[in-house]
Amino acid sequence: MARTSTSSGEPVRDFCREILKQEALLRQGGGKAGLERQRKLGRLPARERIGQLLDKDAQFFEIGLWAAYKMYEEWGNIVAAGAIAGIGNVSGVPCMLIANDATVKAGAFFPATVKKLLRAQRIAFECSLPIIYLVDSAGVFLPMQDEIFPDEDDFGRIFRNNSVISAAGIPQFAAIVGNCVAGGAYLPVLCDKILMTEGSGLYLAGPSLVKAAIGQVVEQEELGGAKMHSEISGTVDFYEKTDESCLKRLRSLVALLPEAQSAADSKIDRNVFKMAKKSGHGLRSCQPRRSKKLRCARSDRCGCRCKFSRRIQSRLWQNAGDSLHAYCRSAGWHCGESTTASAHEKRRNSVGRRYLFGQR
Repeated sequence: MARTSTSSGEPVRDFCREILKQEALLRQGGGKAGLERQRKLGRLPARERIGQLLDKDAQFFEIGLWAAYKMYEEWGNIVAAGAIAGIGNVSGVPCMLIANDATVKAGAFFPATVKKLLRAQRIAFECSLPIIYLVDSAGVFLPMQDEIFPDEDDFGRIFRNNSVISAAGIPQFAAIVGNCVAGGAYLPVLCDKILMTEGSGLYLAGPSLVKAAIGQVVEQEELGGAKMHSEISGTVDFYEKTDESCLKRLRSLVALLPEAQSAADSKIDRNVFKMAKKSGHGLRSCQPRRSKKLRCARSDRCGCRCKFSRRIQSRLWQNAGDSLHAYCRSAGWHCGESTTASAHEKRRNSVGRRYLFGQR
């Protein structure tokens, strides 16, 4: 009896083509209207953010693309549960990327969104992958809050996982690139490094709810804007003007990790330390002479002044004019440096009160 493999295989091929076609639609997120709204706000769509964050020609192994498929049709089309998750190389380091898709219900959390994020955290924990969160979410989808908050494997588990992952020594980076409201505001604050773009908001309740609750009229920037959190509260480590500069900063921070390719390529050169000691120039030259004068030192200036550093990332607050905190790679070592201006005021030729700690 002759085999009819060709004819019997056609339905399978047709089915595969249909799946690929549907996946292409899912990757479009909330559609054209949602994408246009993001661009009007001066923000990049979630997939473009991931594309700029990944290394050139790096593959992205996506997780949970079909999450929430046809699950909440009474509320609309909740594509991929309103979030994108997957593994890809950033500065040569395999990372777990988790990004809210603001084109889908403003990035709100549905029950399936929570499960998707928890699964991504678990994979990252078991595989020791650094996690990068790109936060742009309106918080929990309140009409379904009774299915999101209550159980031990629901919304609160995310923050428990943040703590466990941190205790395991796995780096977590959070970039607030849009709304970060209510319960969702806890996630970035529990990370190791926090970046925030201009125009974004980090607060438990927005201006409208504040007015309704206590009658106070307050602007978004004053309540929880990027400048407020970088200059007053000190919650945010890096204030960035645009999505592009924020993603660039994220890549540079990942490049400082010990497992980054830049760490493997760099070699310990002790002569560099001797040169720095002899020259007497370092982070102190970036500091204000008087601590009462508010000033934000520039990281590019610090990079030029620090003779002992190949790459430096300043961690600053606008109101911390008497100190400078930075991350750098110094002669092959991954370092953190903290300097104060007080000693510099007392002894002009000193390098200040400097604390240097590093890891190869």
